[in-house]
Amino acid sequence: MKIAIIGSGVYGIAMATSLSQNIDNKISIWCESADAKKRIESERNGFKALDNMCIPPSINFSTSYEEVLTDVTLVFIMVASKYVSSVILDMMPYIKDEMIIVVGTKGLNSNYSFAFEEVKKVLNNQIVVISGGNFAFDLAKLHPQGLTIATENIETYNVVKQAYKDSPITLEYSNDLYGTALGGAIKNVFALGAGIIAGMGYSDSTRSLFLTLGINEINRLLPLIAGNTTSLTNFALFGDYVMTATSTKSRNYSYGYLIGEEKYEEAKDFRMQNTVEGIESLEYFYNFLKIKNITSNLISFLYNYIIEKNYDYNNFRKTLQTFKNTD
Repeated sequence: MKIAIIGSGVYGIAMATSLSQNIDNKISIWCESADAKKRIESERNGFKALDNMCIPPSINFSTSYEEVLTDVTLVFIMVASKYVSSVILDMMPYIKDEMIIVVGTKGLNSNYSFAFEEVKKVLNNQIVVISGGNFAFDLAKLHPQGLTIATENIETYNVVKQAYKDSPITLEYSNDLYGTALGGAIKNVFALGAGIIAGMGYSDSTRSLFLTLGINEINRLLPLIAGNTTSLTNFALFGDYVMTATSTKSRNYSYGYLIGEEKYEEAKDFRMQNTVEGIESLEYFYNFLKIKNITSNLISFLYNYIIEKNYDYNNFRKTLQTFKNTD
């Protein structure tokens, strides 16, 4: 099966590594520039951004959409959410009706829409949303993990499933594109809060309180944004939520930890050196919910603390003790 991966970041390369375990797959990755392609190929035997892992020799890199997309079955979109719309427009001359578009981009964009919605605006192809609790490092190491494959067509799911043959990933089917996309976007918001709690010196019990409030809020929001509450226990929602909000490998958790420690300058430097998706996601979700006239006390509380920078240790503690989700 010929597979194109659009986006040469660490997650795209890690996903390609997992897919390459099926020896029948022929994988090409589109790079945004000649410099990016040259740098990646120079590190093929020790890719620094992924702990010096070797990139499988079967994976091809190119800066040409035409070369990457010719005769492919699956097209994986793995660029940052803010680039999805422009990338799709650039790809359009080479997209054929029979190609399946697999959206691995997580988060909302500045239009307050999910990546798969941007794809559906301009393409009539079968659309798949993939998401799960997967750090790029773990994907590249081929550790066992889970991935939700969301599509409205079971035959499309079976094609994607075949691509992952011999990979260490456990797949689950869902027809809930919105719920799957929500999981990949909102987990970073709560990872920030969990990191703040740990940085303040509170116990795992306090973090458990916060995370329980968070998962209940997600459950409440799901049907309000066209998702399904049955998706709550999927790899894309619960799996990604638990991983991101409890791991020190999470950039969002680590940023929140520094805020909790009141190391604001260090947090600023950390954000300059790392992508902290949760901050942008929190701003987008806050405004997204306002536009849809949906109230979320927990999202509003985090927005006030993190975005508005109303840092108040005592108020944070008091809010946790008295918090009520919106009925």
